[in-house]
Amino acid sequence: MEELKLNLQSFKNITCFSQKAGIYAVGVNSAWKFSLISTQIERNPNEIIYIGKTESNQIARDVNTHFSNGKSGSSTLRRSLGAILRVEKNLVPIPRSCTENGTRRFTNYKFTADGEEKLTNWMKKNLSLSYREWDEPLELKKIEEEIIKLECPILNLQKNLNNEWKKEIKTLRKYCRILAEKNSENML
Repeated sequence: MEELKLNLQSFKNITCFSQKAGIYAVGVNSAWKFSLISTQIERNPNEIIYIGKTESNQIARDVNTHFSNGKSGSSTLRRSLGAILRVEKNLVPIPRSCTENGTRRFTNYKFTADGEEKLTNWMKKNLSLSYREWDEPLELKKIEEEIIKLECPILNLQKNLNNEWKKEIKTLRKYCRILAEKNSENML
């Protein structure tokens, strides 16, 4: 955990990404104030807001998913950030797919192309990232869960029993899901 904290660097300054499996941490570059439903929250510079793992590599998970336009439907980190920033950045939730059947296309919403770009730009400007390669892929899940328990990052909603803001973030995400359903009707 200490290694992940110490190695956080602004996403826009990272020039080399790992090709190996590992654990990653997402932090904020500077103080970040935002509103949830009932309160104003502040995260401190270099505070970790999300922990994740990848069994493939950092490029696939962080670069090509979390920090990439059009990928909110595949990234819980992007969906949570988008739900929090929706009003401020004028993000419009839409289904992640027009061809997918079932409710997952709404639950795993994305944003309009303009909104996806705004979210990506905000993330690249305001977030930091660190990575720890891990040679034993079978241990990744256990390690991720232990770090989440220890650090209690605000945007980790699963496996994070002590996250006092989980309910409010889930409510913001639910509202985005409802808007994605509503906006799908306008897409027909």
